[in-house]
Amino acid sequence: MPLSRRLTDVCAALLLVLLTGACGGARRLDVKPSDPSILYMGRILWADSLAPKFTWPGTTAMFNFEGSAVAMAASPGSGQFMVEIDGGEPFKINFTPSDSLITLADSLPAGPHSLRVAYAIEGYEKNPEFRGFTISGEVAQPGTYPYVEEMTLEDLIVQAGGLLDGASTVRVEIARRLKDPQSTTASNRLGQVFTFSLKDGLVVDGTQGFVLEPFDVVAVRKSPGYQEQRMVTISGEVVFSGEYALLHKNERISDLVKRAGGVTSDAYIRGSRLMRQMNEEERALRDDVLRMARLDGGSDSLSVEKLRENDTYTVGIELEKALANPGSDYDVVLREGDRLFVPEYVSTVKIVGEVMRPNTVLYSKNKKYKDYIDQAGGYAVRAKKSRTYIVYMNGMISRRKNRIEPGCEIIVPRKRFRPGLGVTEIMGLATSAASLGTMAASIANLAK
Repeated sequence: MPLSRRLTDVCAALLLVLLTGACGGARRLDVKPSDPSILYMGRILWADSLAPKFTWPGTTAMFNFEGSAVAMAASPGSGQFMVEIDGGEPFKINFTPSDSLITLADSLPAGPHSLRVAYAIEGYEKNPEFRGFTISGEVAQPGTYPYVEEMTLEDLIVQAGGLLDGASTVRVEIARRLKDPQSTTASNRLGQVFTFSLKDGLVVDGTQGFVLEPFDVVAVRKSPGYQEQRMVTISGEVVFSGEYALLHKNERISDLVKRAGGVTSDAYIRGSRLMRQMNEEERALRDDVLRMARLDGGSDSLSVEKLRENDTYTVGIELEKALANPGSDYDVVLREGDRLFVPEYVSTVKIVGEVMRPNTVLYSKNKKYKDYIDQAGGYAVRAKKSRTYIVYMNGMISRRKNRIEPGCEIIVPRKRFRPGLGVTEIMGLATSAASLGTMAASIANLAK
């Protein structure tokens, strides 16, 4: 239903409720109650389309417009209404027997505006304390809403924008405060809960027309039978690459490859890798570990910088074994956002780190680990040879130097820098040694 109407210095006239532009301007636009740009909520008697009657407190009219002013018309003596413009502080107007048109605003800035008018009750004037409902869960606009006398569960759900696709219509709960001002004994009860079932926004199981009370909390549960699509991606040397929706929670990489038509003849299956996004639990764990490492003052054996990994990380897989043994431990269970890449054959090996000249050379199954180091000029002076490791295309890491594969990367780390002793340190040590020698001789003489 459209909710917008352009207004420029206009005013309008309705018998009961009217939403307009500015009064007294050069241009004028009257918006009738039956105009489709006005959205109503509540109980309305439409015996006369030009003069609908609001028959219950809280009945509301909502309207979006553009203009510098807005006024409202109603039959004289219609009573009080609560007005809210552009989500600002609500204010009250009163149609006395001598009022038929009231200006709501006359100096609005240029641009779109929203107007909300609700039929008020005596309680607004007699007891102006805040009272409201809270609605949460599977509704379009969860939050806290003003309390209106005789508002039902159905009314509140409509005001919250209706149910989402994933809402459970068989489990809607209302939690209510316990209020017994005459109680003389303590109780272990904390609240009262009412459960309802809905159909087409109406209560079908539970008290129909259930009236809400101040501070009620309405919870619309998510249906256990509702699942949004969880997408994964497969690319590279497969027949049908692209995005796929997971069919069940324990779907594995072998299932995905099968759905993609299998691998091509040019695929290097051993080099396939899986990229995964961190979920909320993993991010929270990483942040906790980082916080503990910082509190430790840097003395932890794990460097803080090493812990600062990206939200995307590589899962080391062995796709060749997973395809040969579906459902085994090699066959990783997929989750939303996973990206599987099946590469072509890569015929090179990369050598980086503390070597004389980092290099990329051709792979040969007859070459040894030392041959690749030699092709990078050999070790550098500060190379930590015993800590050399190899990163394979599939994300696996190993320190086994006898396992060189196509596309892998040999990484030679650097020794930690340890500065030598200066002249001052050497003199200090010599002085300490001489003092110890003198002391030892003195003890020996005394012992004779």
